[in-house]
Amino acid sequence: MAIINITNYVRKENAKLNLSTFRDADALVFAQLSYLDYASFKNNTRLEFMANKAKEAAAKSHSKDLNEELLLCVSKSLRYQHIKAAKYVDETNLLFEMQFSATTFIVNRHLIVVAFRGTDDTINGWKEDFNMVFLDEIPAQNKAVTYLQKIASKYRYAKIIVLGHSKGGNLAFYSTMKQTAKVRKRIVTVYNLDGPDFRENVTSSEEYSHLLSKSIKIVPEESIIGMILQTNSYFYIVKAEGTLFAQHNLFNWNIDSETSDLVHSNSLSKSSRQIKNSIYTWINSFSVDDRRIIVDSFFDMLLVSNCTTLSEFTENFKENIKLIYGEYRDSDSEKKKILRKTLLDLAKYLMANYFTREKNLDKKAKQIESKFKQKPGE
Repeated sequence: MAIINITNYVRKENAKLNLSTFRDADALVFAQLSYLDYASFKNNTRLEFMANKAKEAAAKSHSKDLNEELLLCVSKSLRYQHIKAAKYVDETNLLFEMQFSATTFIVNRHLIVVAFRGTDDTINGWKEDFNMVFLDEIPAQNKAVTYLQKIASKYRYAKIIVLGHSKGGNLAFYSTMKQTAKVRKRIVTVYNLDGPDFRENVTSSEEYSHLLSKSIKIVPEESIIGMILQTNSYFYIVKAEGTLFAQHNLFNWNIDSETSDLVHSNSLSKSSRQIKNSIYTWINSFSVDDRRIIVDSFFDMLLVSNCTTLSEFTENFKENIKLIYGEYRDSDSEKKKILRKTLLDLAKYLMANYFTREKNLDKKAKQIESKFKQKPGE
C-alpha cells in the first residue's frame, strides 16, 4: 500500500467535489486551508484564481511552504478549483484573550464547508487554549457560535459540513452544539481533527451526547492535543508520520493512495495513553479556581519576554528563560508554591504512568476518570 499526504491526495483526486463524493481526506484539506490568510482576496474568490497570491496567503502560517504548495495544488485541481472562499474572518483581541479565524468554502449551491482555524503562533492564542480547563466558554467558542449562525442564515438552502483542526475542531463541535435544532438538522457532519474535548459539565450534557452521532473525531496514533479532556472513545485513529507533536500536523497523516481513505490504526500508542492519563489526572487534581491561578501565573511570566508569538520566544530561547526564571524568583511565595506544585505533580503523574504496563493503561484511565467525576457546582 502506497502512502500519500493531503497535497498528493489533491494532485491525484480529480472527481469534482460534492456531498456524495466528500471523504475524510477532504476534511483534512479544508482544515489545512483554513490556516491561510484570505484577506487579500475578494469575497467569493474561486480557489483556481488564488495561485498568484499563494505565497502571500501562506506567509504567516505554520508550514508556510507546504501550505503554499497545497493552495497551488487546489487551484489546479479539478476537484477543488471551482470552490469559492467566502466570509473570511481573522480576529485577535489581547484584552479578552481571544484568537479566532474561520473561512466558509462554497462547494456548490447545495453544500458549504465551514472551517475553523486552530491555534496560531500567538502567545495570546495559546493562552486562550489553556483557559479551556477552567472557563465554561472561551471567547473563540462564542465567536464560532455566532459565525456559524450567520453563515447558516446566509446560505439557508445549503447543507453544511463544519470542521477544524486542533482548537478549530473544538470550535466546530461547540458551535454546532449551540445551534438551533433547525440549523443542526442541515449540518451533515462535524469533524474534530485532533482537537481537545470539553470539561465534564459539557460532556455530561444532552446537547453534547446528541451531537456525537453526526460527529467524526480523528486523532493520530500519538495524539496529545486531541486527548486533552477526552474521556470517551468516540474517535477514530489514523496512522501518521513522526512522533508525538509532529503527528498533530495534518500533512503527516497517512492516506491510502489507492482508496483515498485515511489509513486507520486500532489503538493509540503507549506514549499517547501515558500522557493522556497523566494530563487528565494532573488537571483534575486542581480545583477550577486553582487552574485559573496556574494558567494566569504562567502566562503572566511569559509577558516579561515582551514576545507576542512562540516563534519570537524560541528565537532567543535562553535569554527568555532567564527572564522568566527571574520573574518567578521575584514573585510572591504563594505564587511560587502553586507553580512549583504544578510542575512537580505533572512530573509525578508522568513517571507513574511511564511505569504502568501497557495492558493496564486503559484500565487505569477508567479508574482515573471515575475518581475525578465532576462534583456539583464545579
